[in-house]
Amino acid sequence: MDLNYTADELAFRDEVRKFTAAKLPKDIKRKVLEHRRLTKDDTMRWQDILAKKGWLTGHWPKQFGGLGWSPVEIHIFDEETAGLGAPLQRRLLSVRHHALPIAKQ
Repeated sequence: MDLNYTADELAFRDEVRKFTAAKLPKDIKRKVLEHRRLTKDDTMRWQDILAKKGWLTGHWPKQFGGLGWSPVEIHIFDEETAGLGAPLQRRLLSVRHHALPIAKQ
């Protein structure tokens, strides 16, 4: 079993890394890296940035308006953004866990 990233996955990793480094607001990054509480505004600002890029619902299937990221791409996104001090997507429960089941109804 080859656990190395494919060329496409490496390119995606580099894109996520560059985007996050350029677009993550410094005050949010500082709060995350210092383990301080994020405000609703902090979370909403990061969500808006991701939404403008089209990455807010990357984990959703394409038929529901997402990008249909693979489990590996989701892992890459989570790992790279967290490593740079972005809020973890697990905190965005309304998008990650609740909205998709509602869309399937």
